[in-house]
Amino acid sequence: RHTLGRLTTADLQRGYPLPLAGHRYATGDLLLHLVAHLSYHLGQADYHRRVVTGDVTPIGAMALPALASARPADE
Repeated sequence: RHTLGRLTTADLQRGYPLPLAGHRYATGDLLLHLVAHLSYHLGQADYHRRVVTGDVTPIGAMALPALASARPADE
C-alpha cells in the first residue's frame, strides 16, 4: 500500500528500468501483468485446495469495496 500508493501517473508511464524477455515495458503495464499472473496462480492454488480438502468455502479474497479508490456511488 505504501509503495504502490505513492506511484504517480508519470511513474507508471515511465519505462521499467530492466528489459524482460528481450523487451522494454512501461512500469504500469508490467505491474498489471504481474497482478494478472499472480491472480492466475492464486486461482490454481485455490482450485487445488478445494479438490484436495473438499472445502468449497471462498478464500476471502479482497472484495471490491476494499479497494483504495472505492467510494459510495452517490458521491
